[in-house]
Amino acid sequence: MNAPLKIVGQAIALGTVCFLGFSLSWEQIPGNKNICDAGQWLYGMAWFIFTTSCLALFINSLIFLKKRNWIKYRIIVIIICSLLILTSLNIRSILFQTSYGKIKLEIQNAENNYELIQIKLYENGKFYSTIYDMSCKLEYIGTYQLNENILILKFKNEKSEYLGTEYYIKNKKLICTKNCEDINELNLK
Repeated sequence: MNAPLKIVGQAIALGTVCFLGFSLSWEQIPGNKNICDAGQWLYGMAWFIFTTSCLALFINSLIFLKKRNWIKYRIIVIIICSLLILTSLNIRSILFQTSYGKIKLEIQNAENNYELIQIKLYENGKFYSTIYDMSCKLEYIGTYQLNENILILKFKNEKSEYLGTEYYIKNKKLICTKNCEDINELNLK
């Protein structure tokens, strides 16, 4: 009677750790981290539950591995926990280094706005944009074309309400010429 209960408990613990680990790792991929103030506590709770569950499962597996109990399962759990912790913490920097590369240009809006817009153009033709408005942090990714004084942004998913799709560059200023809704001027850093 005790063995089935142990199996169910281990399956629930490993399932919870895997679900939270994959969810938190997915969110670290550039373009997926859109968080507003109201959701911050959920995000913090997910990290807290993931960290404590993962560490508890890891320590539990180490203890029972030394007792030579379910050896293959314990080794698999230790590997899964280690990989989930490493990917949930480091996948973002790894992706930026491998998939995006070196920064070619950095752009941001005037400092007196309520929104903070930062765009990084990379040498491989990709861009990454972070927008902080009064309550949210939004990320957008895509590709760009830079021909003489014209910058064209092609968004991967949805277009930002704060950014246009085409800018004219003049004297380190970017003036929006297409699909401008809110902010019409940005600055080169």
